[in-house]
Amino acid sequence: MNIVKRCFTLTLVVLVSVSMMGCFDQVVEPEYDGPPKVQFDPTSDAVLDDVGAVPLNIQLIAPQQSSDSQFPVTVVDTGDIATTLPSDEYELLTETATIPADSSFGTVQVRIDSSGIPPGGTRLLTLALEESSNSDIVPATNFQFFQLTVAGRSADVGPDPASVTFDTTEAGSTARDTFAVVNEGSAPSDVSNLAVSGADAGRFSIEAPAEDSFTLPPGESQDVVVDFAPESALAADTVDYEGSVDFQFTNSAGATEASAELTGTGVPSSP
Repeated sequence: MNIVKRCFTLTLVVLVSVSMMGCFDQVVEPEYDGPPKVQFDPTSDAVLDDVGAVPLNIQLIAPQQSSDSQFPVTVVDTGDIATTLPSDEYELLTETATIPADSSFGTVQVRIDSSGIPPGGTRLLTLALEESSNSDIVPATNFQFFQLTVAGRSADVGPDPASVTFDTTEAGSTARDTFAVVNEGSAPSDVSNLAVSGADAGRFSIEAPAEDSFTLPPGESQDVVVDFAPESALAADTVDYEGSVDFQFTNSAGATEASAELTGTGVPSSP
């Protein structure tokens, strides 16, 4: 008898659970019934200068409207979040933002075309969504502002590898090796005055590139081919030579110098 009761109880529990799961499938999320609001989403971003048009997302927090929703967009120029990007270095392409009918999303566009920010420096552009006199949509208080941090571009140019060691070379012979001048920065750079220097500069020569100047876009490199030639007659069993390939590169702050170290060892030629 007890076994029958337990089986009946278990069956009843299973039936009730299945029935409740069916109810859960029919649960409907409550609709937002507050005042219609608009907000930036997200509320911040960072870009390099001279990036062109930047789209900023806006979102309607309310049921979708049956007609276009429009509201002003302004630049914040006072307070702790005031814009520090000069007015001639940006253009507000969207002065009246629109969320189309039957949609919850829109965009605000601003054009950034600034080259006056020094390398490593930043400027701030702050935009605000304002109330519209022709709509009951209001900006969400905590998401009304968008802060765009504009970072200055800079070139970061250097040799790769930083030093070149030639194979041991017989007197009167020539060895050749290569290193690259690489721009790992975010701005193009003019490389110039590529030349050999140092105590033993006469033992090294640049074979390529043919010119002592060139331009490197961001992420690009230029191979530099260098020859090493020991003296034709050596006074010792081994003679060590040192030099460097020096060059200058430009960024928005001016010219900067860099160099690749050169070392080579000469030995007497075989009899």
